[in-house]
Formats: sequence, structure tokens, C-alpha cells
Amino acid sequence: MGQSCESKKKERRGRRWYQNYLPFIARSPEIQVEWLVAECRRKNLAQEELTPYVRLLFSEENVAHEEDLRDILADLASEMQEDFLRVADIYDVPRIIRLIPALNGTLVELALGKELPPYETKPQQVMDRVLNAINDRSESLLSTVAVKIMENGAAPKHFAENYERFRAILEDKEFIRSQWSTAK
Repeated sequence: MGQSCESKKKERRGRRWYQNYLPFIARSPEIQVEWLVAECRRKNLAQEELTPYVRLLFSEENVAHEEDLRDILADLASEMQEDFLRVADIYDVPRIIRLIPALNGTLVELALGKELPPYETKPQQVMDRVLNAINDRSESLLSTVAVKIMENGAAPKHFAENYERFRAILEDKEFIRSQWSTAK
């Protein structure tokens, strides 16, 4: 009996050490999300400090766990989903948007309000990925929120130009599809 108590204490102490110094690496996606949720709630780390962890969670290495991530995100409260989007950088937003099961206006507004980093050499491509991810999920939600943030002045400085270009590309694709079907 005494040995089992001591072994449990050692196990807890070992787990505590592991959680303190390697909080994210070599864990399952479920535990990674639990850790991120706990850190978001505690507000121990600043947004910039959590961003690399979100990047690791939604990295290409976790593609095999995509269904697990979708289920985990579905179980999270909408506030936590919003926190994940706030913490994520613009490069991770398309993947998160695709994995969130119930997309709403607040999530789309957070995604569209992301600023491009000043060092970005291809800002249109990055913005196109975000707009495509949202458009694939809900075209009406994208257009509604885009108009709303442009009218309110909440859109980043690059957004209006990129959105108009994106809408023109979508219209061109639709025109080509309509012409292609009649050409056959």
C-alpha cells in the first residue's frame, strides 16, 4: 500500500515535470487541445506566446488526426474556438476554418480581421487562402461579414482591395463554368 502511494506521487511529480517543460510536444491532439484550452483560460501566456502552439496543433504533421481535431473543436465552447482564431496567425486560419464544424459570423469576422505580417511578400495569396476557406464553407456568410466589416471600418487596410479582387475571380470562374457547359 505504501509503495503504491509513493509510486503515484512519483508518477504525478514526473507528469508535472513533463507538463511544465514539455507542455505540447509528443502528445496526442486531444491533450494538446486540452493544454491550449487550459492556457487560454488561465491567461498565463500572451497571445504571441500561444501562437506557435496553435501552429504546431494545426500543422501538416497532424493531417492524420484531422477528424480527431474536428471532433475536438466541435466539443469546445464557441468562446474557445474564437480564442483559437484570435491566437492563430493568418497562415493557420484557413485550416482552422475548415475544421470548425459550425462557422458563425463572429468566427468569420475574426478570420477576416487578421493582419498580414509586414514581411509577407505575397499578401494576395495568403488572403486568397483565407477567403477561399470561408467561401467554401459559406459564401453568404463571407459576403455578409465582409460588407459589415468594410462598412464599420474594422477591416484591415489590405482587405477591401483583396476582397474585390477575390469577388472578381469568383465571378470569372462562374462565367467560365457557364460557358464551358454550353460549349460541350
